Amino acid sequence: MRLKIMFLGLLAALLPFSVWAQEPTGVSVSGSGVVFGEPDLARVVLGVDMTDADPQEALAIANRAMTAVLSAVREAGVADKDIATTTLDFRREERRLPSGEVSETVYRVRNLVRVTVRDLDALGAMLSAASAAGANNIGGISFDLSDPKGLERQARALAVADARQKAEQLASEAGRELGELLEISEFGGAPINFDEGLGLRVAQAAVPVSGGQLSVQVNVSLRYALR
Repeated sequence: MRLKIMFLGLLAALLPFSVWAQEPTGVSVSGSGVVFGEPDLARVVLGVDMTDADPQEALAIANRAMTAVLSAVREAGVADKDIATTTLDFRREERRLPSGEVSETVYRVRNLVRVTVRDLDALGAMLSAASAAGANNIGGISFDLSDPKGLERQARALAVADARQKAEQLASEAGRELGELLEISEFGGAPINFDEGLGLRVAQAAVPVSGGQLSVQVNVSLRYALR
């Protein structure tokens, strides 16, 4: 019993030191930086979606149309390396009456490619040419930066400055000073469509398309010691 009492007394004496040792001795903050820029390339998915009662004819119609579409896209200045197939689908479909009976059987062929356009001034004309050549499925337009690193560096600098300013304010309010930077981490940085302002319609003239603005955001987390 006496040994137990001595142990409890020793534990009670060490407890305040243990709690004090676990108290935070630093400050952790987060910061954010956002910069805006104009996109310099676009990506669009386009192609053909054809049906016919005869499977071979459905394939033939789709192949002819897609060959013409690809030729129009290339003539609009798009390089082969910037054309990639995303969907090639051939399926049998049954069309039914309200009663549930099969009224017609058709075969559907979808052939879609993702086109990267590096000259935004030529985007509208390319879309119009593809449509005139037979593309009846156009969508998924997105805008991007070919090299976002410059904007990322600017956003990163703003994020670190924002975080440090917060840390300095917190330390000052607590009557302390910032010490050594103990840890830093970053997340974010991908370009985000801010306002595409996209208009899309098939016409004789070039399709009106606006790339809008892209934002690049970087977030950081800093942890400082306090003095």
